[in-house]
Amino acid sequence: MYGEWWIETRKRPPKNYTPPKHTVAGELQADGMFGWTLETIGSLTDESIWAHTASRVVKTEDDLVTIWGTDSTGKSYSLLGCYDTQSIIQSSSIRDGVQRWAVSTIVEGDGVWVDPDSEVEEATISFRDLAAWATDVRNPPFAFDEDTQVISFHWAWNEEKSLVRDRSVGLHHGFSWSHFDNRFEADAAASITISDTLKIQQVATKWTRPINDLMSLLAMRPSFPVSIRARLVEKLGRERPIEVKIRIPVALDRVDEDDAEKGIVSRQLEVLATRVGLQEVDVTFETLLGGWFAVREDNKLRVAFEHLADSQVKTSGFWFDDSLLHACNGLESLHAARFDGSVSEDTAKRESLTQPQNAEPDSHKELLSNRQGTTRNKSFKTRVDEIAQSCGETGRAILEAYPDLVKDIRRFRNRAAHTSTEPRDATGQVDVLLGSQWLLRHSLLQALGIAKEDCDAIILPNFTFKRHLERLEARHASKTA
Repeated sequence: MYGEWWIETRKRPPKNYTPPKHTVAGELQADGMFGWTLETIGSLTDESIWAHTASRVVKTEDDLVTIWGTDSTGKSYSLLGCYDTQSIIQSSSIRDGVQRWAVSTIVEGDGVWVDPDSEVEEATISFRDLAAWATDVRNPPFAFDEDTQVISFHWAWNEEKSLVRDRSVGLHHGFSWSHFDNRFEADAAASITISDTLKIQQVATKWTRPINDLMSLLAMRPSFPVSIRARLVEKLGRERPIEVKIRIPVALDRVDEDDAEKGIVSRQLEVLATRVGLQEVDVTFETLLGGWFAVREDNKLRVAFEHLADSQVKTSGFWFDDSLLHACNGLESLHAARFDGSVSEDTAKRESLTQPQNAEPDSHKELLSNRQGTTRNKSFKTRVDEIAQSCGETGRAILEAYPDLVKDIRRFRNRAAHTSTEPRDATGQVDVLLGSQWLLRHSLLQALGIAKEDCDAIILPNFTFKRHLERLEARHASKTA
């Protein structure tokens, strides 16, 4: 996007503010991995461009600047958290130089510019998979009577109000109507509205990214926000609320560009647990979201999810090793969170732990017992086996379909972690990865406060789970043939 850009030294523009006469032309563009960059023809700073031939070191927020601009249509843009990554001199004139700025957050307004200290009082966010997750499409939202040629509309919009982290959070879901060539169509839509007073960049860190992570878990693929709208705290004495659009960085390499939208019904079949499915086991939106923020406060569980999310990014090509190692690291983090410090329930194992204690001085027995009973002393195979056993009927179904799963997880993990000349078994690696991911999903649902039996009721009928189970069965059959 091309526009005119400048740096404004005042913290907040006065009413009827107009851009300065001297601006710099530049293009705002996605950089393909970490967000956006702004490349300007000429220097935005008063300093000589000769001094900026290397990447600038950013140590504190004071090192970041805010850049304002307008596009060709007159839209106003505020680029927050910017720093100069590269400046190139093309002549002795500062105006002839090129600057490249990294941009953290983009805020679009209608004649409105903001700064990092600007506050919002409400934010409405839509995510890539939220509509498929939230909206029940088992019954059509409208009915057509061919005899009378009358269309009856129902179930247009619903809103579920919740209290999460002491803030009002609303889930708004339903259908938007469209008319084309004498046909009515209903497209599922959903959004989440949070009432919270916070700085504009905190919308991303406090709410958007955590809920985005939850959607990635439920959608079983990388998800991302498609729309963020915020209402600014009223300070300018205007008659109507001031609304802006916010864009936060999305790592484009985490999104499978070949994953075409398949329609709302098929996406619902592939979702881990829809809103309606969760309600059938007495899990409300409030319970789900509240449980998710609680999970994020447990560092080991949070890390386990992050590894699961990374393992879902790619499952083909050269990403096999990385995906599998992320899943294995997720299993280890999960085991550390759920089993660390607990002694095995198996009697034989418990006796084997106590035998060496008898030969130790009394002063060392308690320490030795605690050390031997923790997850740190268990083999990776034992940890995975304990997780599988804790996953109820889901874990049992996976191990029945693929009895060698736990053993193969260890084998492929060791091979992926170390250089090896043996031929790559890509098919087996993917199968092991899929089995590991389902163990993680079941365990993370339990961590959200969902009973083991309810997790089974959610996962066992799942379309994707059944498909993967068939694949694991075929894998086992091919090994035993």
